[in-house]
Amino acid sequence: MFSFLKPGKDPALPSSYQPISLLHTTGKLFESIPLVRFLCEVDGFGLLRNEQFGFRPKHCTTLLSTCLVERVSRKLGEKKLTGAVFLDVVKACDTVWVDSLLYKLTVLNIPSFLVKIISSYVNSRTFEASYSTATFTCSRMRAAVA
Repeated sequence: MFSFLKPGKDPALPSSYQPISLLHTTGKLFESIPLVRFLCEVDGFGLLRNEQFGFRPKHCTTLLSTCLVERVSRKLGEKKLTGAVFLDVVKACDTVWVDSLLYKLTVLNIPSFLVKIISSYVNSRTFEASYSTATFTCSRMRAAVA
């Protein structure tokens, strides 16, 4: 695991660093295969609105900005009031409670084989951190990255 100092942050504070976790190529490949199937299931059940732009193919933030500008322009052209609310929820997607995630996937009728794959991938994971010449021992992860 590597970490980078966030711009304009105090280097003496641990919270000023962005951790970067490196995954082996095999792990990256393993992640991509169930992801494609999972996204097919989610789209097939209509679980995500078309306005959900995060973590979806063909739904980049640039497209989101374009859609927003188009809608606001259209409403202004129709002489209608337009409002927007923007939330920047800090660390909202940093961690996920694994048991809750697996429960929700089951309730949403995601095929059990996908739930089992996700479960095997996020349960009993460990990490090891190092800084300069010091290496910290392996520890169990209590939450998964969202």
